[in-house]
Amino acid sequence: MKNRSTEHSLTSRYQLTEIIKTSRYVLPLCLVLCLLLFIQIIVLYVSVETFNITDLKAFSVIKEVSSLLVAPIYAIFFGFMFYLRHRLQHCRHLQTCFGLRRGVPVQEIPNQTDTYFQIYANEWK
Repeated sequence: MKNRSTEHSLTSRYQLTEIIKTSRYVLPLCLVLCLLLFIQIIVLYVSVETFNITDLKAFSVIKEVSSLLVAPIYAIFFGFMFYLRHRLQHCRHLQTCFGLRRGVPVQEIPNQTDTYFQIYANEWK
């Protein structure tokens, strides 16, 4: 049986680069959401302790109010993060175009597409 990792090397590399790009975007968003939810829990605990809330109805109102504060803050940060990433990519592109930023020298990569399709074609024989 042939080694499957060599057959799909182009596909695997593409998927890995896409996973890395997505992780760089999603990780800060997840951290901010966790931080906001942690702050929400602390606010709930402090409000229950200071106001001595024992009624479930009062607790549910405080819980909903705190939830209504977390969602807009997260939505604003999400939009800001999207805008910031777009601006950074645009600036990097302009810097590279005008020669202000030197890119990594392009290395010759052997053409693996033909090899990939040759292996693929051999599988059908």
